[in-house]
Amino acid sequence: MTYDINLISIYLFVLQHTDLQLLHAQTEKSYFEAKLKLERLCGEKQALLQENKSLEGDRDDLRHKLRLITEENVQIKQRWVSVTDTCRCNQGKFQDY
Repeated sequence: MTYDINLISIYLFVLQHTDLQLLHAQTEKSYFEAKLKLERLCGEKQALLQENKSLEGDRDDLRHKLRLITEENVQIKQRWVSVTDTCRCNQGKFQDY
């Protein structure tokens, strides 16, 4: 009878050991999958950060161009108003619009 109990105990121990090995293998698999995913995401993040820096430069260039064009537009409008006022004054028909 003691022999049977010992065999049962050994069998249960082997089952527990097998279960633990399986759990360990699953845990390692999950760990490495998560590690690979993290590395991939870090790479994607780095690429996005570099793209963002590039786009910031483009944005700054466009803002500068917009500022220059806006200033030029204001100057053109001022000259236009000045010319039309001069023309109206010269014709003796100065009108306030």
